[in-house]
Amino acid sequence: MSLQIKPEENCRWDLVSLGEVMLRFDPGDRRVWTARTFDVSEGGGEYNVARGLKRCFGLNTAIVTALADNPVGHLVEDLMYQGGVDQQFVRWVPYDGVGRTVRNGLNFTERGYGVRAALEMLDRQDRPTALFCVTDAFAFAALDAATQLGLRVPEELSIVGFDDSGPSRWAFVNLTTVHQPIAEMSYEAVDRLAGRIEGGPPSQTRKPVFPVRLEIRGTTAPPPQAVLRPPLRSSV
Repeated sequence: MSLQIKPEENCRWDLVSLGEVMLRFDPGDRRVWTARTFDVSEGGGEYNVARGLKRCFGLNTAIVTALADNPVGHLVEDLMYQGGVDQQFVRWVPYDGVGRTVRNGLNFTERGYGVRAALEMLDRQDRPTALFCVTDAFAFAALDAATQLGLRVPEELSIVGFDDSGPSRWAFVNLTTVHQPIAEMSYEAVDRLAGRIEGGPPSQTRKPVFPVRLEIRGTTAPPPQAVLRPPLRSSV
């Protein structure tokens, strides 16, 4: 089947998303079970795309969703107005006061999982001498945890990230990381998508392998002598 994309001048919106819009509760740097106040925002995978395109690039976007007609639903509505996404396709469903048949989605989020994981790994008697993190962002969190515990990087702890993002090359970070060719990967993805849009068959045989390389910088060194050491602080 060939997909035909309409010319821009024939389209009312640049994007219309279909999906749930939830009310998100964010306790900040605290844990959910100890929080007393929360920041709230609206969110949902499909909606976030529409909101991002509107706020960042000024595109015309809309959302197709349903909300319970109650105060929580109207709070989500107000937040979506601030995001600039067209709401004319929002369906308001009568609310029975209990939520037997319809209710608005609530989502509780927590930050700092990268830091917490690193603290739990490092605050132990047999703590490792190196951490390999699946992203640079997690490596930054590990650097933060090492600072909290008073560990010297790289003398006492080596940290390696993955991605080679821009901040990893900042002088005060100087993160050892694995570089992956983001630009080439993006071009490949767009080329495949364009081929499908033009009616081409899905690629079943060609699976590109992109080369990566290790960028050795200032957060790695030979490991110190392995000895048992007392924890640096109480468990988190």
